[in-house]
Amino acid sequence: MTFNVLNTIILLGSLQGFIFSFLLFSKTKKGTAEKLLATMLLFMALASLNIYLSESVRYWQVGVFLSLVPTILIMPLGPLIYFYLRFMMEPSLVWKGKYWIHFLSVSVDLLPIVGAWILGIGFWFKSFDQDYLLSWGNTIDQYNTYTDIPRWVSITVYLLLVKRYYKKLRAN
Repeated sequence: MTFNVLNTIILLGSLQGFIFSFLLFSKTKKGTAEKLLATMLLFMALASLNIYLSESVRYWQVGVFLSLVPTILIMPLGPLIYFYLRFMMEPSLVWKGKYWIHFLSVSVDLLPIVGAWILGIGFWFKSFDQDYLLSWGNTIDQYNTYTDIPRWVSITVYLLLVKRYYKKLRAN
């Protein structure tokens, strides 16, 4: 482990995000907006923890952990921001099942995690050798590189929806 001031700030921010998210989830009377905000904070805290661990801790177990646990979930952030604004501005709004369709894009973020689990289980049962595992690891890294494009597009589209919704509110 190496000490770096920036990494320490990232770790402290991650810890603060986990605590605040926990506090929002544990509120006795919580609305949908608070749940959405807590979920956003949790995802951002997980991403910050991922950055800290991948930059500061140099053990192979950390790499395995980060491959098997979904610490970076970017695709749901756009819909979470959009619905958070809607539920804050319209307190009488009720969550409908059809809203879940906005979160199907999270499968883009979960696909490499599922792949890593399959590879890990296959390696555990000696179905795959180490070279095969490494080649698929490179494929998953390339996949993550190219899925940054739909992630940015998703965030941009939802921020434009937020802007349009906000303008509509101001006009009324």
